[in-house]
Amino acid sequence: MEKKVLLENYLRRIQSEVQNCELLTTMNKETIVSHRLDRDVWKTVVKPGDYTMVPYEDSRCKIRIWHVKCENKDGPCEVEPECRIFNSPFDGNVIIGNMDSFVDRDVELVLQQMCLGEICDARFVYKNVFGDLMLQINCRIELVDLTEEQLISDWSWARLFESAVHHKERGVKLVKEKRIVDGFRRFSKALKMLVAIEPVDRLTADPERTKELLNMRIKLYNNMA
Repeated sequence: MEKKVLLENYLRRIQSEVQNCELLTTMNKETIVSHRLDRDVWKTVVKPGDYTMVPYEDSRCKIRIWHVKCENKDGPCEVEPECRIFNSPFDGNVIIGNMDSFVDRDVELVLQQMCLGEICDARFVYKNVFGDLMLQINCRIELVDLTEEQLISDWSWARLFESAVHHKERGVKLVKEKRIVDGFRRFSKALKMLVAIEPVDRLTADPERTKELLNMRIKLYNNMA
């Protein structure tokens, strides 16, 4: 028993040293978070956090943002009005997966690669098809607090369906506001939640639930048509 305890302590120490080495290699080194031809998202770890606490879909995050600088090819500029995080008033609360503005969604990507207590410098670069700079945002982000959530694969049928309804209703509202692309993304996300529920065994499933699921799919297909 004593040898087993010593071995476990040794393995924990080795694991801790490996994690510290990984943090040292990424500290103050800019790394790519996401890349598209028209957009790059970067982050640089300034202060590491608790690697055991990271945001997942639907996690409630409390963040602090400062040192914000927005510019385009002509100089300093304003962020699009639909953006919530970089416009006033912003209370610092973010629910992962619940943003609509393209800038806000990119901030979510950074948050999902952060740990609780971490501080990082983030850089968001947007270009047009000709490579001209349309918008660049530099800022410092701290993940102050978060409510841990299960992975979507562990969500119950009821929670997946509730999430699908939420995204569908939000999509309808966005379409009414003439934000067609953002609305379509919400409908697509709602459909993904329904797909995660399947396969449904029609022999054992509740007929009412099966009917609800089918009706929701039909409504989403109509919304996306």
